[in-house]
Amino acid sequence: MKIYLAAPLFDDEERQLNSLIAKRLRALGHTVYCPQEFAEASDESITRNKIFNRDISQLQWCDCAVAVLNGIVTDPGVCFEIGYLNAQNKPVYALSSDSRSFIHGHLNAMLEQGVKCVFRGLNELTDGIGEDSS
Repeated sequence: MKIYLAAPLFDDEERQLNSLIAKRLRALGHTVYCPQEFAEASDESITRNKIFNRDISQLQWCDCAVAVLNGIVTDPGVCFEIGYLNAQNKPVYALSSDSRSFIHGHLNAMLEQGVKCVFRGLNELTDGIGEDSS
């Protein structure tokens, strides 16, 4: 499958998790678009418009997405990507391995209902996607 990895990428811990997710999905034979593998937003040669257009192109290209929903509040870019993919009728698989939550341990209802499945760990995610793609 062609998978878009929708995830926050603003600190080392987030980027390390994203790299691990992409590596594990690729090991299963999937093609993964991971935005952080391209120029950083801080790179002056890349405009915000180019980043947006590149990511939209990849959202249109993918068969599905994996969205990382960790943190007290889900990254706004990830929220946009989930909504965009829902409008395209493409499945989104969520990883929520972080117990922090603003809503007593639950995800926001729009996010929770906007994804096909919420996995609580990386192994569960890769096993679940592997089963769903076969």
